[in-house]
Amino acid sequence: MGLEVQRANELTVWRKRLPAILAGQNIEYVVDVGANDGEFAKSLFDNGYLGHVLSIEPLPVAWHALRDIAAKYGSERWTIAPRMVVGADAGHVTFYEAGNSVSSSMLPMLDSHVEAAPGSAVIGSIEVSMQTLDQLLSAAPVDEPIHLKLDVQGAEHLVLQGARESLAKRIRSVQLEMSLMQLYDGQKSAGELDEFLRSCGFQLWDIVPGFRDVRSLRLLQYDGLYIKG
Repeated sequence: MGLEVQRANELTVWRKRLPAILAGQNIEYVVDVGANDGEFAKSLFDNGYLGHVLSIEPLPVAWHALRDIAAKYGSERWTIAPRMVVGADAGHVTFYEAGNSVSSSMLPMLDSHVEAAPGSAVIGSIEVSMQTLDQLLSAAPVDEPIHLKLDVQGAEHLVLQGARESLAKRIRSVQLEMSLMQLYDGQKSAGELDEFLRSCGFQLWDIVPGFRDVRSLRLLQYDGLYIKG
């Protein structure tokens, strides 16, 4: 029948494994940068995560959907930040909205991305306020270790540049998209991101395959999970 069935547990399924890893690291606070409509945090809660999530999203439609979903889980578990971008500096930035929403970025999309996923082409842009993660977390009442999740479509290095103090003192684990091909103008490679995180004391813990070219099936992006060693 063309079906493959496997038991869903921490060893076989990422959505089960991540909450277990966070529990093992005594992490009870997650910062979800590039939350879109909240699917990541929802999956965390639905698979046993018992801590708190702070979600950050710049797109108006996605932000309103995110706020509505979070309300069902309760503000004591899930906080939605004001609509913004997190980057290397404070100020304002042009944010490019993709046709599929999830590929939206503060960096211009390259033809290599559109060719691999035609529905991701940019359909418009908005001006959004920008803060650094260090600024944002300095105002947050967080004492426990933090898991930083980045889904920022090529702008990972910019978020990390604005989080140096937090990476040194407060962030215990980092989950981020890493690209094997340049998909956005100015994007850093997976190797460059790996080198930076290792220089900050983090070790590669897990790899989760992600975006593939629909024509060649070449893997273009994966999620890397890093934990401070």
